[in-house]
Amino acid sequence: MKAPASGAGGTGVVRKVAALVLALGGGIALGGIALQRHEPINALWIITAAVCIYLLGYRFYAAWIATRVLLVDPSRATPAERLNNGRDFLPTHRAIVFGHHFAAIAGPGPLVGPTLAAQFGYLPGTLWILIGAVLGGCVQDMTILFLSTRRDGRSLGQMARDELGPFGGFAALIGTLLILVVLSAVLGLVIVNAMKHSPWATSTVAATIPVAILVGLYLRLAAGTGARGIDHRCLAGAAGGGRGRLDRPSAAAAQRIRLRRAGDRGRHRGLRLGRRHPAGVAAARAA
Repeated sequence: MKAPASGAGGTGVVRKVAALVLALGGGIALGGIALQRHEPINALWIITAAVCIYLLGYRFYAAWIATRVLLVDPSRATPAERLNNGRDFLPTHRAIVFGHHFAAIAGPGPLVGPTLAAQFGYLPGTLWILIGAVLGGCVQDMTILFLSTRRDGRSLGQMARDELGPFGGFAALIGTLLILVVLSAVLGLVIVNAMKHSPWATSTVAATIPVAILVGLYLRLAAGTGARGIDHRCLAGAAGGGRGRLDRPSAAAAQRIRLRRAGDRGRHRGLRLGRRHPAGVAAARAA
């Protein structure tokens, strides 16, 4: 029986030490978030906790699912390689697949849930995102994409029809459609309420549509060289370009805000006077 090579043993020690450092860093960051009792908080606490927990989940949980549950074989050709037709099946960089996962997981669960949990503090919302993504959302997306890859790129409805028959597949498609309609309506309501007072946020979201078209044309016509850099620069310009101008209220809006605040102060003053003098009641009613 051969003894393990010294290099392999050293690599194992380094991995264990790195995992321990990540665990300690994530725990300290979550502790800092839990102990923060004031409204402002340093975003580095949340970023550190997210990076540490995601790296630990990728190193251990995702590796376990890939090797023990899904039995991923890197040497097996994907449908994009076997059925390459330049339209429905096209080999792309793995960052494109990550982008699809990022767009798919940014649904009502990771958006509405943390918003509701944030009413009780920073820690509940942060835990909702981290635990939900590592144990739920990422696993679901990885499993569905892997099963679709094994079935020649079929959709969820097509796979349900293959397994359950025509009636079962039709029922699955109708159920999926209704769920998507309800989720899209709720998500749209939350997004509209969040952006109705911020023209900057609305313009930033609207700017992602032409940016996506531009990057898609660049990937198609220029063989995708440097597409990610163009994407990042365009999104950064869309996010930071109109912040100072669009979020600054106009003169009429500023005047309305001043009048509203003056009216609120008048009502409060009238209520305070009303406790001491009957004239305050009339002042409060007039305000």
